Amino acid sequence: MSKRGDRELEAPGNWDYESAERRSPARPARVVVSVAFPRDDFEQVAKCAEIQGMRTSEFIRVAALDRATAHAGVTTFSWSGGTAGTFVVAAPLWPSTLVSVKVSQEDKESVTT
Repeated sequence: MSKRGDRELEAPGNWDYESAERRSPARPARVVVSVAFPRDDFEQVAKCAEIQGMRTSEFIRVAALDRATAHAGVTTFSWSGGTAGTFVVAAPLWPSTLVSVKVSQEDKESVTT
């Protein structure tokens, strides 16, 4: 549309209040990502998602966001005192504890049947 046409539409005097339509807001833009898993790994992820009552895609998204935002848990220290000094804190950027969920063959069979 031309700039003149835009100006005409933006002018409040040209608005048609009697025929106004109520619309739902647009959904936020999304991106779909394809992730390849070996079959055994996928079955393990799918079973864990099922146990937590989540869809597999939701489980993967939450896990990825948890990992991506893990560094946000930074602790802030403040210190005031009568003498000058240095205070250094060293901490790993990523968590050092990993959780591994093992799925038994029986669990795998219950998902596939």
